[in-house]
Amino acid sequence: MPIRKGQLNIKQTDAQPTRKRTSKTERGFAPPGMEVYPDDTGLVEDIYRAVREKAAEEDQRRKQSKVYASGIKNCARQIVFSIWGLEKQETPLVEANPQWKITAERGERDHQLIIEDYLRRTGCLLDAEFRVSVADGAMAGRVDALIVRNGERMVLDLKTAGKEDYEDGPWGRKFEGYIQQLTVYGYQLGVKWGIILMENRDNSELKAYKFPIRPEKAEELYARAQQIMEWADNKVVPPAETRNHPVKSKRFGCNFCPFVRQCEAEEQFEYVTGAIKRGEDLTTL
Repeated sequence: MPIRKGQLNIKQTDAQPTRKRTSKTERGFAPPGMEVYPDDTGLVEDIYRAVREKAAEEDQRRKQSKVYASGIKNCARQIVFSIWGLEKQETPLVEANPQWKITAERGERDHQLIIEDYLRRTGCLLDAEFRVSVADGAMAGRVDALIVRNGERMVLDLKTAGKEDYEDGPWGRKFEGYIQQLTVYGYQLGVKWGIILMENRDNSELKAYKFPIRPEKAEELYARAQQIMEWADNKVVPPAETRNHPVKSKRFGCNFCPFVRQCEAEEQFEYVTGAIKRGEDLTTL
């Protein structure tokens, strides 16, 4: 016979006195009697060194020759300096947080898992992980997925985000850049809608956001890519858009740019412009 609510008469044990929790500032490294000590072998430092080495090797392998759709939002000077092959250097913020490179690689692997393994099982996936070239070859990128929902083709991009960006959604500081990237792809593919699929990297929770592909915005981004490539081809140093922006530079642009050293020297002494006039090899700057 099924047990109904209220039928059980469970004897309550005597209440135990509440034990005061030890604050983190009062704790030792480990509970008393537990033989755990700080590592003195340098293991974590060696792992971080390997992370940096791998990232540097991959950066050398991927030589930029045109504007990337994923970076169309970036400062024009940063894009051109990358195309010219100027020496990259980690900013103090990036250097102090090598774990971010591990996080970025995890995001790449989540693409494979969610798009190829899960999205394909839904039956809506038409194509995945394919490259497109747009703006007369000035801009290129890799499309995460082309899907069909309710009989309509849509372009989709997966973004793995930290808790803050995930919860902010369209209010987040990076979201506009996501829309710009998908607008480029969607216009090229002739679709009317884009979907940004966001993953919370802390717990793998997913949210999806749908937005219309605006042709006029795509044309504007195409023109920007062509202008940037014109600067690159004609050896003209572009304006430092992020550096001189009252808001963007305070958010994250310059703090992550690998060309801060050359950019600052250009602002003060026309460092790169002078090297161009003298016919110097820009990759040595």
